[in-house]
Amino acid sequence: MMSSKKHLAKLHSRIDVFGAHGVNVNDVHQRTLSRNDRIAMWVADHVGTMWFCYGLAVVMIAWAILQEVILPWFGMRPFDPYSFPFLFFVLGGVMQSLLLPLIMVAQNQSTRHSELRAESDHMINQESFDRLEQIISHLSEQDKAILSQTQLIEQLVSKPKPTTRKKAEVKNGE
Repeated sequence: MMSSKKHLAKLHSRIDVFGAHGVNVNDVHQRTLSRNDRIAMWVADHVGTMWFCYGLAVVMIAWAILQEVILPWFGMRPFDPYSFPFLFFVLGGVMQSLLLPLIMVAQNQSTRHSELRAESDHMINQESFDRLEQIISHLSEQDKAILSQTQLIEQLVSKPKPTTRKKAEVKNGE
């Protein structure tokens, strides 16, 4: 495991001009997950799919075939007769008690990830706002300088040139 100082140094080395732009929040989130968090995320990701539903349907059908066809064919008495109370106890009770905490842990991790993204977005927005303030200030100074130069040019243009007048007087013989 990387020490916190090395970890921070690595993160800071990736930060560019706009602050958090260089930090990939997804990578930071993945590095902070423990093994148990990763397992919970994997289970939650896979339980919420149609493939999981198909798998449950296959298990239920296989269970019914085992209890009603295969065991009697071998002359054995089914240990979970029709209406399959044991199967539904396992699927209903045990799976719910196991999956519910895992899904809650995965949701907590997802919330932490969202908070990381929101914090990163806030940092980026704050840096952008600060930069925009600097740019606006710079543009205001440029506007003042341009206005000053424009006024100076207008003053120079409006004054008659003394050299032009003297040349005109010399021509007229005055």
